[in-house]
Amino acid sequence: MISRRILLATRLLALAMVLRPGPLLAAPPPPAPDQPADPIAEQIAQAKAYREAWLKLAPEDVRAHPDAPRFPGAVPAEAPRRANIEVPVPLDPIRWRPKARWWQSTGLYAAPGEVVTVDVPEDARAVGLYVRIGAHQDNSNPKAKKFKRTPVNLTRSWPLDRAQVRIASPFGGPVYIEVPPPDARHAARAVAVRVSGAIAAPLFVLGQTTPEQWAAARTAPGPWAELVAPHISITVPSRLVREIDNPTDLMTFWERGLELVHELGAGEFTAERLVWDPAISAGSMHSGHPIMCQGGLDSIVDLKKLRDGNVWGFFHEMGHNQQYNGWTPKGQTEVTCNWFPMYVRSKGLGLPPFDRAENWTKPDAPMPRGEGQSPFVALRLWRQIQEEFGWEPFKAVLKEIHSPEYRTPKTNQAKWDDLLLRFSRATNRDLSPQFTAWGAEVSEQGLQRAAAAGWPTWAHKDAPGR
Repeated sequence: MISRRILLATRLLALAMVLRPGPLLAAPPPPAPDQPADPIAEQIAQAKAYREAWLKLAPEDVRAHPDAPRFPGAVPAEAPRRANIEVPVPLDPIRWRPKARWWQSTGLYAAPGEVVTVDVPEDARAVGLYVRIGAHQDNSNPKAKKFKRTPVNLTRSWPLDRAQVRIASPFGGPVYIEVPPPDARHAARAVAVRVSGAIAAPLFVLGQTTPEQWAAARTAPGPWAELVAPHISITVPSRLVREIDNPTDLMTFWERGLELVHELGAGEFTAERLVWDPAISAGSMHSGHPIMCQGGLDSIVDLKKLRDGNVWGFFHEMGHNQQYNGWTPKGQTEVTCNWFPMYVRSKGLGLPPFDRAENWTKPDAPMPRGEGQSPFVALRLWRQIQEEFGWEPFKAVLKEIHSPEYRTPKTNQAKWDDLLLRFSRATNRDLSPQFTAWGAEVSEQGLQRAAAAGWPTWAHKDAPGR
């Protein structure tokens, strides 16, 4: 624990840093006599105190953070600050979850420490919009040995509930309009707001941005770019898109990938957002909205690499986003999500669904129990079913899971029993030998129910013990 004296000192330091430029993370005060020094904890505490201080300031009092030129990035002083830019806001966009606010890209970027003004007509004020600065809302991993950026949420949202809303961020970032879930009380399908004080940033919208518009947009001075398709948006450093002559093929590829995720998952066709960040809270990527990508920067907008099969991590995380119905047993969290990159590789790219992973694992060892198992060993249970019966059983099972009648099994063993019975029914085989060969934790009752159905038993010829 950090002593109260240290915490007070860091908060005072942070407030001073917001009000006037200073070092990103000044040397922490000496620890209390009974408190060992922890530089990482001190840096996190200072960054949190800085953020708390910023959130209490009027926009006019916010100053650029000294780390902002390093991340999210520098804004040219000579870049024109735009005035009265009309931003259309659809009120029924394709969103990630029915109850989630959707981030509407604007093609605008707020410079660090500068006030941006949003003029909000009365009809727009009535629907509960917000304005956001920044895509990088992830905290850095507290286990990191050093931080590549200020290690806290760099973003903020403000309600657009007045005729004019003034906002400012010490870090800057892309400007979004956050769209709430639809409300039957509001008949309008779209509204518009006007934004002043931001600069232009590269924005491409599949099916809307013409080649001529893109030729101008890709050189816009904002340091972060947005590439948008109906079901996916990608946020990357602008330098990565400036040499792309036409992103149509790239974003058509990504849109097709989302179509395949939906095709397999059989749930509501939702939208995803990928945001690259050099210091995320866990792993090289993690699921959620946005999906945060610390890795994959070399391929995320490289169409050749994507077509060559460098898609696993992205669609692995989208697979995690498909697990929200609670149908994945313990030990399978990092396993069943891989159905989706497998499907994209095989159906979208014509590649083996599982080639590299098969070289990493031994085919004759059952999966260890629990979350510590090798996910690629555990994935063989499903890969062998797919190899024998194709993808239709997976589609059938996931369609059942997304039906209104589905009820999430209450225990881990009940989830295994449920999957055994659903996949057995979808394949017209009793898959008990396949499940037990790979160590799935099905119950005796589940095995008896599968046997009672009278299906022929089946296990893959390469299952353990065969």
